[in-house]
Amino acid sequence: MGIGDTIRKKLENSIQGPIKAKQTEVQDLVKNIREGTGDAKANAQKAEEIKKKLDTLEERKNQIESIKSQIKSALNAADALRKTATATREATVIGSALNPAAAAISIVQEKLVEKFKEQVEDARSAIDSVGPALKQLARGVKNLKGDLSEALKKKEERDKNKAARDEQLGRGRIN
Repeated sequence: MGIGDTIRKKLENSIQGPIKAKQTEVQDLVKNIREGTGDAKANAQKAEEIKKKLDTLEERKNQIESIKSQIKSALNAADALRKTATATREATVIGSALNPAAAAISIVQEKLVEKFKEQVEDARSAIDSVGPALKQLARGVKNLKGDLSEALKKKEERDKNKAARDEQLGRGRIN
């Protein structure tokens, strides 16, 4: 497993997985609120808890952006090292004309430089996917919070309308 795969897996675990889990949880809660199942206070409390968890998830965005910039710096340093290794390999190729052991080292060094180059490119590709993942996180959190707020607001309106209707019909009064 390469560096890029590790970064992609971490993105899945830190951003995409939790958002998907929260989407299911929010959909179930919104359904309960709309259908009026369960305790209204408990549903409202659970909605607030989920909003707090979404805020925490959103805070991860800043941490991930910080880590992204650190990784980019490390990749730039790694690229500079690769260029140095390439220059060293070229010098070794010249020296290998006189020494068979240096020729063997040159071949191994060339393979290592190529493998290193592939790993750096894979990591860059994975880092480039962080931006869209963070945008997806922000959009997902915003949508989930909006869904929760809308469901709670509509439930409150329905309760007010029902209370007004009951008042007009004389229900709930002691005669």
